[in-house]
Amino acid sequence: MPEKKVNEMVCLKQYISEKEYKEIHHLEKLCFSYDKTNLKLELDYKLHISRRPELGLKAINEFLYYVNDQLVAYLGICSFGGRHVAEINGMTHPDYRKHGFFNRLFELAAEECQKRNFQKVLLLLDGKSISGVNFINSVHAVYEFSEYRMRWVNETNLENSPSVKLRKATKVDGREISKQNARYFNLGEEIEWDFQQEEALNNITYMIEHNEQMIGKIVVSYGDDSALLVDLAYCLSSEEKDMEKKH
Repeated sequence: MPEKKVNEMVCLKQYISEKEYKEIHHLEKLCFSYDKTNLKLELDYKLHISRRPELGLKAINEFLYYVNDQLVAYLGICSFGGRHVAEINGMTHPDYRKHGFFNRLFELAAEECQKRNFQKVLLLLDGKSISGVNFINSVHAVYEFSEYRMRWVNETNLENSPSVKLRKATKVDGREISKQNARYFNLGEEIEWDFQQEEALNNITYMIEHNEQMIGKIVVSYGDDSALLVDLAYCLSSEEKDMEKKH
């Protein structure tokens, strides 16, 4: 009996299309059902910039591996930190693992990151993903930091302070936000805060003010059925330490 011919194809793109968005999202659901792990793929943002190419880089960001016209592995590059930091995330179909598909995509992505002279490349994964941890170990990556997703379950009445205020950031706050990103998140201060990119990610930045002085910021990221508080950063002087327990 003749063997069935396997048709493999690697697709490299700057942006994803509507069709590829659906394929990647479907693969993400399959991996979640199998692994119960969460991925930070930023697909909605990527689809948005595909419609607004002026927001993106003239470079390869999307790496897709097909077997018989089925998407079996995906890797994406995000560079929210401008040209300094690249974030790599991806996945492989549970039935197509240990075939080297993702390794091949990673080799191509690593070459792309080298061409673009990123100062740092972050490999993102869910710590519960055994396959992800094994891959990280195989490429001898060094631990950088962890992020935790927490849910607020108790409705506690917090003490209000009239001296502390939140206000929605505007374009004129760009310089201050860039300074804070450099101070708290090790991004280059020359990397400008992108108001349009923030909107594309469904994020809103609020500036934290105390006694009319800028002391920090907080970003609210909105999903379909949730709102996450991310990038909370503030710096208190010695006179302001007492407020730390209140806010």
